[in-house]
Formats: sequence, structure tokens, C-alpha cells
Amino acid sequence: MADIWHWIQSKHYDARLNDNEMQLRMIELFWSMLNVMEDDPTAALNYCMQSRRLAETLDDKWFIQLLNHWELQARFSFLGDYTGTLELATKATVEVRLPEYQALPQRVCLHEDLISAYVEQDPIGNKDLVQKALDYMEEEVDQSVECYKCLQGLKLDFVETHGTPEETIQAGLKVLGVVEGSAHHLVFAYITLVQSAYEAKLWDRMLLWSIELESNARKADRDNYIATSLLWLAIHAQRNQDDNRAQSLFQQAEHRANRYGAFIGKHFYTATTAYHEMGGRLQDALNAQIEYLGHVVGKTKPYEETTTYIEIIRLKKALNLDFADEVTKLKTRIKDLKAQDYMLDQLAQVTQ
Repeated sequence: MADIWHWIQSKHYDARLNDNEMQLRMIELFWSMLNVMEDDPTAALNYCMQSRRLAETLDDKWFIQLLNHWELQARFSFLGDYTGTLELATKATVEVRLPEYQALPQRVCLHEDLISAYVEQDPIGNKDLVQKALDYMEEEVDQSVECYKCLQGLKLDFVETHGTPEETIQAGLKVLGVVEGSAHHLVFAYITLVQSAYEAKLWDRMLLWSIELESNARKADRDNYIATSLLWLAIHAQRNQDDNRAQSLFQQAEHRANRYGAFIGKHFYTATTAYHEMGGRLQDALNAQIEYLGHVVGKTKPYEETTTYIEIIRLKKALNLDFADEVTKLKTRIKDLKAQDYMLDQLAQVTQ
């Protein structure tokens, strides 16, 4: 399997050598997509659409699949909108299993996208499908390529969804050894470790991993994860009754988040909720979850939507507020999940 960036650079060189204006424009639009993805994901998708039209005209099947992968990445990571993603990922993975795609650099990446689509929509109900896809990636990916590091992140997400915080921490520590030296992949490992340490009340580890998270988020130049790391540092300062430092870190996190052009992500809202809840500001914690729900509804994320309703119900119960409307909406939304009993059990636990 060739390196993806070398492959694109080689295509660009050949297009210039042969004075192929259409192919040059197709590749330039792809670079434009990547350049604006974090600041303006909607514009990125527009560049993707234009590049795909040219790829279809040129019948460049490999480049079409490259664009499919990055469209999915834009929708997953920067828009937070999964509408149509499962259909696109499924169609693409079926296509790239054909022999003509055997050497395509993005072939395995598209299987990663399919796993992400399954996980976001219903990780409990799709457990067997996700495991099957992970097993396929394990067989296909050589440890020397970038996709192997992506695979470790997917496996860690799987453990986090189905295991205890302690099990997630053990899995996360193993991932650190595999992705060492890659700030991008270390960010995803540390953000999982920090949250698991918080859930397990391992405060020293939470601090250590929050520092590592911030360091690697800055190296990777990801404002959303820098903001999230600052929140976890604020939580630690707040727990140590260093209120001035906690408030300063929280304000820095808010400032960083407000200037971020894409969807800030669930991790930010989880940390915001934890910060307010630890400080006894339950209404602020509730407001954070209500705000997050606004980003989730209508984005084809039924699992996220239902778990957010459960968090809202839990916080409303703690505030002695009525939550009947949320229960009704939750029970309506779980009809889109395979694992309905699991979600009803979660509801029972927060309302008993």
C-alpha cells in the first residue's frame, strides 16, 4: 500500500508534466478542502464536491474514493453531522474491496470510516458489526503504515464504549506505546485517558494526562482539543480549591472554543459539564448538556442524542426539576436504536 501523500504528490507532478489542467484543478481543489476543513467545514465540502465532479469526468476512481474518505472525515470531525455517512461509507467500502483498489492508499481508511459511522449511530447495537470491521482492519493493516495507528484509536474507542474506566485506561496505555511520536494520535489517546481517569477518580493521573493532552494538542494545532485540555486542568485546580487558577483556565478554554470554526465536539461539553458539576453549579452543567443536545439533534446520531437526554434527566433530577418531556423524547428516539433495552436500563439508573 503506497503512502497517501506521496501518491497525491506524484499525481500532481504527472499532471503538471503532461499539462493536464483538469487533473491539476481536481488536485488543487482537494488541497483547498484540507486547508479550510477546520475553519470552515461547509466550504471544505463544497471544494470536495467540485473536485469529485472533475474526478468523475476523468473517471479517476481512486481519487473519487480519496474524496469519499475526506468528505466523511469532514462530516465526522468538523461538522459533527452523520447524515448520509453510513450509506456513503458502506457504498465506498464495498467498492474498494474490488481487486482494482488493492493498492489504493485510502482503502483501509474507508473501512475506518465505516466503523466510525457504526459507532456514532449505535455502538451498542452495532457491536458485532464493529468488531467484524476491526478484525478486517487488523488483517489488512501493516504496523508500518499510518492506518495502524488509526486502528489503535478505534480499538480504544471500542473498549471505552463497552468497558469500565479501568479497562479503558489499560487499553489507552497500550495505545500510547504504539502511537508514540505522533501528536495527532496521542491527542486521541490522552483525551480518552483523561476522561477515564476522571471517572475513576484517579486525580494525579488525570492531571498528568491533561498536561500531555494540552502539549500534544498544541503540537497538532487543534484548538478544540487545546480548549478541552484547559478544561480538565481547570477541573483539577478547582478540586484543589485553587479557584483563581480554575477560573482563569476555564476562561481560556471558553475563549479558545469560541474562536474555533468547526463543531467543538463532545469531549469539550463533557469536560465543561464536569467542571461545573464539581463546582456545584448544576444549572450551568445542565445548560452545557442542553447546548450540546442542540448540536446533536437532527444529525443522525441517535445514540449520542439519547445519552445526552439521559445526562439532562440526571442533572434535572439533581436540581429537582421536571424531566417528563425529556423522558418522552428519549423513548421516542430510542426506536432508532437496536440496543433499546440498554438505553432503557440507563434511564432507569438515573431516575430510580
